[in-house]
Amino acid sequence: MSTLLLALKAGFLQRIVPVLFLIAVIFPVSEAIAQPRDLSSDEAFSKALDQFSSNLFALSAANFSEFRRDFPQHGRLPESLYYESEARLAVGEVDEAIRLLEEFDSRFPLHPFPYKAQLTLGRHFVDSESYEEAIVRLARVLDSDPTDSQAAISVYWMGESSRQLGRDADALRYFLQVADDYPDTDTAPRALYARGFHQVRLKQYEEAASTFERLAASYPSSPLAANIDLALAEVYYETSDYIRAISEIERRLPNVTGTIEERALFLMAESYNHLRDSQNAILYYRRFTEGDTTSPYYRRALYGLAWNYYREGSFEWSAEQFRLVHQSGVDEIAAESMYYEAVNLKLAQQLEPALDQFLAAANAYPESDLADNALQEMGILQYELRMWREAYDSFGLMTKDYPGSELYPETILHRANTAIALGYFDSAFALFDEAIDLEAAPESLREEVTFQKSWLLYRNRDYVASEKEFSQMYAADPRSKNAAEALFWSAESAFQLDQYAVAEFRFNQYLREFPTGQNKDAAYYALGWTHFKRQDYASAIPEFERFLRAYTDEMGAVPYQSDARLRLADSYFATKRYADAVRVYGRLADDGDDYALYQIGQAYSNAGDNFEAISTFRQLLMDWGTSEWREETQYSLGYLYFLGQDYEQAIKEYEILITDYPRDPLAAKAQYGIGDSHFNAGRLEEAVAAYEVVLERYPASPFTADAAAGIQFALLATGDESRADSIIEEFIARNPGSPMIDQLRFRQAETRYQTGMVDEALVGFQQFVRTANSETFLPDAYFYMGSIFAERESPSEAKSYMRQVVDNYPDSPRYDQAARVLGHLLLEEGNYAAAEAVFTDLENHAGSDGGTVAEARYGRSVAMTGLGRQGEAEQLLLETARLAPDADETTPVYMGLARIELERGNNAEARRLFNLVVSRSLDETGADALYRLGMLDLENGNPGAAIETFGRMNDLYPGYPNWTARAYLRQAEALEQTGDVGEAVRLYELVIVDYPETDHSQAAQDAKTRLGQ
Repeated sequence: MSTLLLALKAGFLQRIVPVLFLIAVIFPVSEAIAQPRDLSSDEAFSKALDQFSSNLFALSAANFSEFRRDFPQHGRLPESLYYESEARLAVGEVDEAIRLLEEFDSRFPLHPFPYKAQLTLGRHFVDSESYEEAIVRLARVLDSDPTDSQAAISVYWMGESSRQLGRDADALRYFLQVADDYPDTDTAPRALYARGFHQVRLKQYEEAASTFERLAASYPSSPLAANIDLALAEVYYETSDYIRAISEIERRLPNVTGTIEERALFLMAESYNHLRDSQNAILYYRRFTEGDTTSPYYRRALYGLAWNYYREGSFEWSAEQFRLVHQSGVDEIAAESMYYEAVNLKLAQQLEPALDQFLAAANAYPESDLADNALQEMGILQYELRMWREAYDSFGLMTKDYPGSELYPETILHRANTAIALGYFDSAFALFDEAIDLEAAPESLREEVTFQKSWLLYRNRDYVASEKEFSQMYAADPRSKNAAEALFWSAESAFQLDQYAVAEFRFNQYLREFPTGQNKDAAYYALGWTHFKRQDYASAIPEFERFLRAYTDEMGAVPYQSDARLRLADSYFATKRYADAVRVYGRLADDGDDYALYQIGQAYSNAGDNFEAISTFRQLLMDWGTSEWREETQYSLGYLYFLGQDYEQAIKEYEILITDYPRDPLAAKAQYGIGDSHFNAGRLEEAVAAYEVVLERYPASPFTADAAAGIQFALLATGDESRADSIIEEFIARNPGSPMIDQLRFRQAETRYQTGMVDEALVGFQQFVRTANSETFLPDAYFYMGSIFAERESPSEAKSYMRQVVDNYPDSPRYDQAARVLGHLLLEEGNYAAAEAVFTDLENHAGSDGGTVAEARYGRSVAMTGLGRQGEAEQLLLETARLAPDADETTPVYMGLARIELERGNNAEARRLFNLVVSRSLDETGADALYRLGMLDLENGNPGAAIETFGRMNDLYPGYPNWTARAYLRQAEALEQTGDVGEAVRLYELVIVDYPETDHSQAAQDAKTRLGQ
């Protein structure tokens, strides 16, 4: 027998024997009425009972069994059966004991022993941890009409068994049942005591308080009520009822000693502390801090005392107590105390010790929740002491070591301000940029920094980004301090992106909303240009004239009056108003404005007159050596030579810019231009070296990613792809925190895709998506991955990636493309309702973009037709076509109408419309139309015409391999029909080789097998 079973048996025997002895005394054996006395049977029963009373249970069980066998009619047969079952239970023969008890129940239901037997058996199962069986047995006691005392004991142990089983609600209910149903039993206070402490275990403090209060009120003389000690006070404390906790402690204090008294006094101090009663809290804390330093409450009392001194403004005393805490132990409270000692030293104006202590706190406990606070506070104090360099480093250390800290955004902002103080402006802008993204900067500062960042994007000619930033800034608050500037420069950015209609709208909006704005002159000027760029010279003339009439240049904000005159003169000339043109051209000779001269050079350049442009730029550099446009002019010279394929001269001009203006943002662009010049000249090694200079010298430049792409293109051309990867990895290693890393990773994958390394590109995009630190390039990556899977005829994966763009990045430039692809994939699988929803969203998103609207309506029409709404689809398409019947952007609408006619069986009209689409479109819509024309030929029994039609696909639409592969397959099918099996097999083999791992390749292989090839 195991030690555990022996212990359980011993415990059981200690409890059961006295009970059984009492049972024997209270219920003496009886003789059956009118039965003669049998001394031998009495002696046998007594012998067995003596053995039972002497704990000789095995012998007793055997003798009781013999007694029942030898004297089956004896009056003490029930008792013998009962005692044998108890003896069997005592020696661990549980099954036999249960059988005997059940026999007892059935044969002697009116005997007073059954409920006692069940109670004993129930306790046995409790002791043996068979709690489910214990509850069943104990419940039977209640069915036997027991006394209140026995019933209370049974319910109590049902509660204990439920608690052991984790049935907390049942346990609490059973304990409460004892107190409610059997309040006069000795078990009732015990049940309340058990209920209260179980509620404490469950952190049901308010309920526990109520239970303990009932115990104390109902059973004041019970030892259990006295044994509550501080339990009720602890409960009051846990429930934040500090006043009642103090009252209960004061009531108990006279009757407690030793550790309980210590606990009581500490709870008293803590309760006063929570009540912000510093006077009494200090009084009770000092009973520990000035006493036994080995007390378990000593350090916690020091900690509480320090906080109360802090609240009282005694910062030196507070710092001293915090110091004693961390000097007397190494734990979490020590880490906190080191930090708060530094805080109090600072408040006490002990600034040098405070700096030392902040650093010590961070170094001693780098994993502490307050380590990041310590470094930030150290930096703030250094900043206040004008220790700029040290503060910058402290803030940097904090952000490096604790990038996940809640203080990270705030610290970034502090470091940006410190960078300004040090003159580190590039770093300041980068940090402010990060702070804006993290929403850490104050609103006013965020607005100013957002504007400056947007302006820098514009100056670096990143017009896509600047247009987005400026327009979002204006939309966010059209009445903010920089709203007028944001609206104007959003229009300028749109203009630079050739979005002239958008620019025209915004310039007019600027003039309406801000008629006295400082850029009103420039807005009139730019309005003229929006018309001039669209060759609408008649509309440009009044805008330039209005600009020249209204031009005041009070603040020198519009230094291009001469250019306006030049464009006005050009517009007069274009409209054949020659006299007016001569008059305006003549006035240009009198202008000596450097910006006007720069713009004249730009005008020549834009007009394709490179010779005049170069002459004008050289004149500006010669006559205006200090012009603020000299950097742009020098760069433009290099670029003009580059465009003219004079790469040697381009390199010389770029080098002049880098040498003379090394800190200008255009220096990085010039260095990149040097690389492009070498590349175009076929000097790939020199190109790589020039691009590497961009990575090394200008790691934060917007041209870094372009340089990295240039390296890849150059080395791919030489077959040295691994070297390109190594160069980029070296850059990342040198600049681990650079915001350019994401762009570099993305451009690596993009370059592989653009050079036909599709498998490697897919791996690169997937890795980029997993590791990207920002979402800037995620929509592009998802789009590329979707495109790859679409090309591979894997629609499920393609849809998943396109859906990422459509659902999560509605503002991405990739949205329209992704929505188109997703919509057509849904159409191909017959999911017309989902496709219609996607194309409807695309139309709403397109705004005034007529081409995209037409494509979206085409997609909607196909979906409507699939859903049986052909009439509605046709009406939608016809309405769109009427608005701009001859515009190229309306082409997708005719594609939709052609498909509807095809559905109706009107092949002649369908053919006419398909031919119209092919004649107008060089994109996928045209490829689709050409394929359908070929299918018309093939299905109408004209394989010769089909061969010719499908044969045009690769010539007209080489950029759409999916359609080309389809056309080859159908062309081969037509060749089979004409009997030219050899040429058909050649085309099938072409598809297998050029389009591997696609459904097209498999179809071609199946066709070859069918032909026996």
